[in-house]
Amino acid sequence: MARDGFTPAGGFDWEATEDITELSGEDLRLLLARVSREERAVAYRHELLRGRLDLIRAELVDRGVAELSPEQLARVLMGESGEGRAS
Repeated sequence: MARDGFTPAGGFDWEATEDITELSGEDLRLLLARVSREERAVAYRHELLRGRLDLIRAELVDRGVAELSPEQLARVLMGESGEGRAS
């Protein structure tokens, strides 16, 4: 088990995480800063993957492999979720 509470299978074990009630104020601020950096990194990676997915979907439509209406394709390219996702 990693110190951050995530299991090798990708789940989260709440029981294995550190008890933040035992941390000093300074340690809490340091932990908050570390977790905030991690969150920004994950959000950045998420946006990169979303962009790649959109490009792949658009390429599939361009090749005629997936069928989307022009409106659905526009929603995909504008980053809107929901309807219109190519399968």
